[in-house]
Amino acid sequence: MSKSKRILIADDDEALLFAFQRLFNDADIAIDAAESVDHARQLIDNHPYALVISDLRFGDDGDETGAEIIRHARKKSPQTKTILWTAYGNDTVEKSLKEVRPDQVLTKPVPSETIRDILKEMDLL
Repeated sequence: MSKSKRILIADDDEALLFAFQRLFNDADIAIDAAESVDHARQLIDNHPYALVISDLRFGDDGDETGAEIIRHARKKSPQTKTILWTAYGNDTVEKSLKEVRPDQVLTKPVPSETIRDILKEMDLL
């Protein structure tokens, strides 16, 4: 069975990626996971995504790599919905949010019910 919609999750937390894939296993959604900016870019270049969810900071450098992923997704496909989530909150984060303007900003941890509700609002579920 082929899934009609595709979501990319970019985060370096393997347990979170696994949980997210299991959460939507029965839905009509294909879930791709990327643990690096390069892998996320490659996936975005090769697949159309209805939604890209990215952690603001991940990887060894702890830089705001999630903003780069959101920018790349929007450049490739302006209609792609985006969510940026983070466990950090400060002026630097606020600046990044203003620059990339994701559709949603979430503070970790994010309950699975919240994710489901957002996906329903975005007509993805």
